[in-house]
Amino acid sequence: MSIERSQVDCEGPKDGKTYVMYHGTTRANARSIQSSGFRQSSNGMLGRGVYLSRDLKKASRYPIGHPEHDRVVIKVQVNVGKVITINRQNHPLQKTWHDRGYDTAWVPPKCGMVTSGLEEDCVWDPKQITILETIEPKSVRDTGAGSRPISTYYLADLPEHNYYDSNDPDDDFLNEGLRKLDIFWDELQARKTSGRSKRSHDHQDYQDYQDYPWSV
Repeated sequence: MSIERSQVDCEGPKDGKTYVMYHGTTRANARSIQSSGFRQSSNGMLGRGVYLSRDLKKASRYPIGHPEHDRVVIKVQVNVGKVITINRQNHPLQKTWHDRGYDTAWVPPKCGMVTSGLEEDCVWDPKQITILETIEPKSVRDTGAGSRPISTYYLADLPEHNYYDSNDPDDDFLNEGLRKLDIFWDELQARKTSGRSKRSHDHQDYQDYQDYPWSV
């Protein structure tokens, strides 16, 4: 069986092929997954299943809003089985694809379903997934803002996130926080055109990230 490496393109995963994918989670959850394996999410954009992506950049952002130092990406190998493409909201099989005999649902990049524009995969059966290794965020140089190291994901991926769409009150809370991230990112981008040095940007961005009124 050939393993298709993680080349994310608009063609999507092919039926019966095996791909490298990624799942972002917390350190504690990663230990549980390594010990007991993946479990289906009870609900989500594509219904029940294990949510993954062939795009490491997308997986690296999860859990959204969680402290960077406690994030872990699990690298896995997936036999996708029979694949269906779900390329729009309210697709007739968006949450019932498994009932029609599909093993994996794939959301193409830049199709409008995911705010980040990055691809997403939902695998029905956790037994299709083999864990390969875990990847931890790497700290970069201190920006001068203090002794605390900054994760490689701290500012670079702020604009890339999904809004939650459910009846859960907690999702409204999270969405408000994500909207504040959008505003904060716009402010940072505007500052980049002010002519200050790169080091000055890094220092000020870190301070502003720490001081910004995130509470909702």
